[in-house]
Amino acid sequence: SIYLLYYFALRGFPVWCNQATIPVVKDCNIINVKEDQIAAQQSHFANELSQLKSMIEQNDQAPIVGILDELFNTTNAEDAKVIITKTINGLLNKPHGIFFISSHIAALEQVLIPSEALQVCYLNSYIKHEQPVFTYQLKAGWNSINLGQQLFHQMGLNALLS
Repeated sequence: SIYLLYYFALRGFPVWCNQATIPVVKDCNIINVKEDQIAAQQSHFANELSQLKSMIEQNDQAPIVGILDELFNTTNAEDAKVIITKTINGLLNKPHGIFFISSHIAALEQVLIPSEALQVCYLNSYIKHEQPVFTYQLKAGWNSINLGQQLFHQMGLNALLS
């Protein structure tokens, strides 16, 4: 969604938001690996690392917008937490570029401190009449709802696995 808004805004189309500041940069890169690259003998994880390295090197040449979707979700949660933290802290030290990183690693809340340079947001959702409701609105801060556990319970899996 962020990429589409950015793409359309740069081309003069209206964007669906209350307010926007649209930076003009050399490029917009997206890391959203869906599968292993078997022909290249590269795993999903190795492909992400390769794309991340390329994105950082490109940003060192000229400012870019980088979108990193569910980065490192194919490695174990502790590994992912450590290297996402290193990635974010490293990108914060880069003089150029704007980066959007999505993650479901809840433990990041304990190691990342929001600041002017690091804005933490989540897509708002809540439970109403035992059903999830998605507002599709960004809210500042960390998400405190355990929607996965709610849905797991609603599907009857707690009872089936007891």
